[in-house]
Amino acid sequence: MQAVGLLLNNQNSNDLVSQAERFSRTGNPVVIYRRPGVGVNGLLRRLVVITQIAADRHAGALADLRHRFAEADRFLVTDGTRDLRGRSDGPDRQLNCLMFTGSLGLGGAEQWIRILTNESRHSWRVLVSPNNSSSILTDRMTAPILSWGVHEKNIRSFPTQQDAMLAATDDVDVVVCWGGTMNTPLPGHRPSIDVIQGLVELEQRTRQVGVAHGCTKWSKRMVSDAFMTNLCTHFVAVSETVAESCPPGTTVILNGIDVGRLEHGSQDEARRRFGLPTGGKVAGYIGRLSPDKNCEPLAAAVNLLPDEWTSFFCGNGYGRENSVEMIEADAGQRAIIHPAIPDVGNAFIASDVLVMLSPSEGCSLGVLEAWHLGVPVVSTRVGAIPEIEREVGPVVVPLPINPTPAQIAEAILQADPASDVTQRAKLWAQLHGTSDVMVRKWDDYLVKICQEVA
Repeated sequence: MQAVGLLLNNQNSNDLVSQAERFSRTGNPVVIYRRPGVGVNGLLRRLVVITQIAADRHAGALADLRHRFAEADRFLVTDGTRDLRGRSDGPDRQLNCLMFTGSLGLGGAEQWIRILTNESRHSWRVLVSPNNSSSILTDRMTAPILSWGVHEKNIRSFPTQQDAMLAATDDVDVVVCWGGTMNTPLPGHRPSIDVIQGLVELEQRTRQVGVAHGCTKWSKRMVSDAFMTNLCTHFVAVSETVAESCPPGTTVILNGIDVGRLEHGSQDEARRRFGLPTGGKVAGYIGRLSPDKNCEPLAAAVNLLPDEWTSFFCGNGYGRENSVEMIEADAGQRAIIHPAIPDVGNAFIASDVLVMLSPSEGCSLGVLEAWHLGVPVVSTRVGAIPEIEREVGPVVVPLPINPTPAQIAEAILQADPASDVTQRAKLWAQLHGTSDVMVRKWDDYLVKICQEVA
């Protein structure tokens, strides 16, 4: 094995990345040197350029490289994600953060991952379990994504889980995880070299934040297990409702939406795209088609409405086939079902009302997105809705848990885009429910908990 030195100047960043990737495939440690005054572009930060760092193990070879590049400001690139802008200990300190997730699909938690890692001022990398990602999401992510044993678009794959975890945890200040990853130990053994300080001192200095996104039995069990095993040092919940099932001292940070996802054309254009009637009324569900969302009764409810009404379902999910069968059995030609789309604003603008029938939620991005666009929402009072209504008043046409089709149909007829309820919800979402608000709170929170152990 031979250490490789590469010199970065203002002209060669693309060539340098290609060279670094080529050397990394042979397992060589790569040291990248920067001439004074040369900036580091996003391309270099985002690409995973080596599989491991063994600088101290090859001190002799590196000493020769340092001599040859004596005029440069030296820095190391381990997996392309090291913070290259330096750190400070103040409130604007930039951290190296790892997002550890079991999936990068199309659910709300995965959208939250994309938003936070894309917009944060901190430096992020993402570690995901293999064969559980959607290119619809990963195409829009800017943080490097690491996994193992896969051949997936946009993902840097390592031979083994251990290899991926070692690369992901190198020089990490804080780990953020959710669901099953809250109970997956990251490597904490002491390696044969001391250069990987983030790994050597992982248990002592790295904060691990478990994030509770929902109120299902599974979600509650994951949080409880993480608390009992002491794998997480801190907990965050996405609403006060979720926090009620979390350990004492849990911090609440509401979700925020990516407003860019909501760009749209006219309602007629959107309806033609989805095969919806341009002159009628549409009751929409935009989200994951899975058993826990209980979206299927909307189809039966629309059968009780005047003929001008059509139900519209837009989304994917692990239970989609069963949901489609149930919807078609209840609604027939009065239901339009469409796969998930990245430009979700068109799905919302095609709908006269959004109907959410979930018996439990964390902080629904779909509801926030509908509010932001001024689409009336008929919903069970779950997730963040109760705490928002305690603050500002009614923001949805309410439904009980497990409502009947008749109750749903009656609520749909009450929904009005010009009502105080809809306008109040729109104002709240535009002031408090956007990604910039959420990301700022997360950025400050992560610095705060790292300063507690500094």
